[in-house]
Amino acid sequence: MTQENFSGEVSVTSLRTYQQNLLMFQTEPGKSTNLRSFLLLQRRVLYKNLYNERMSEIYMRSQASDKKYITSTLRGGSAKKLISTENYFGMPTALNSADSDTLVTDPEMVKSVR
Repeated sequence: MTQENFSGEVSVTSLRTYQQNLLMFQTEPGKSTNLRSFLLLQRRVLYKNLYNERMSEIYMRSQASDKKYITSTLRGGSAKKLISTENYFGMPTALNSADSDTLVTDPEMVKSVR
């Protein structure tokens, strides 16, 4: 669809957002060379902030849930929920070889690295 054939209306909120971002770009373009790259950079920053907020909320809820289970157990409740039923997967073992700049990850070779 081209702009000549476009007959729709743009919302007031969209226009206001566009004008605010255009003003921000004109006053401080920063690393951006054009408005499109500026908007993409702004979107990237917003999504990073959103991701950080979501992860923070997930972490806080997880801690609150764990605290609830422990408190319940200490008050005489069942300790069944404190036991993990899944298999334990440890962190991968990896070492830098002293002889070269290679990374050794094979368990048998890690044992032989000095």
